[in-house]
Amino acid sequence: MNKKKYTVDEFGRVVDGALKGIEECKVRLLEMVDPLIKSSIKKYYYGGTDRDDLISEGKLKVLECLDSFDRSKGVYFLGYVKAQLRYLYLNLGKSKEFEVSLNSTIDLGDGKVELLDTLVDESVDVEGDFVKDCEFENLKEALSGLTDREIQVLKMYYFENMGMKDIAKELDLAYRTVVNTKVNGVEKMRKSWKVG
Repeated sequence: MNKKKYTVDEFGRVVDGALKGIEECKVRLLEMVDPLIKSSIKKYYYGGTDRDDLISEGKLKVLECLDSFDRSKGVYFLGYVKAQLRYLYLNLGKSKEFEVSLNSTIDLGDGKVELLDTLVDESVDVEGDFVKDCEFENLKEALSGLTDREIQVLKMYYFENMGMKDIAKELDLAYRTVVNTKVNGVEKMRKSWKVG
């Protein structure tokens, strides 16, 4: 591999021409910074993208640097390009790092399986749904043994968070009647409740 050395003056003239939009200078600049692009890939990129694609991305970034470079900031063009290449390859590596196809196969020891088939749906709880269904059925059965008044009082007390005095006032019943109705309803439900 024959690496050509460039003088600072030669590089400066090429950069000046490229910044002015001269196409030959842009092509020459890309040749001059090719080793910088390759070393930046080696230093900062950790991923699986094809090397030629990464080199093309780097060359594109150098051309973009020609448009965004501001001499008035007092920064050397080469230092600016070097920093931009660093960020480019770090970001490319970051975004590519975890890209895996769900259709890719993995070996679980007893055969190959698609990655998609190994994922678990956290929102599905078969056992929990079964228990809830059983509890619901038990509750329905327990409620079927209550009078309409007992159901009404229990609903107002437990679901509407009403006090006994408020329930008595609402239903136009004596306080003691409401208390007894609630106690009787709870007792009937306890007796008929199936523990499963």
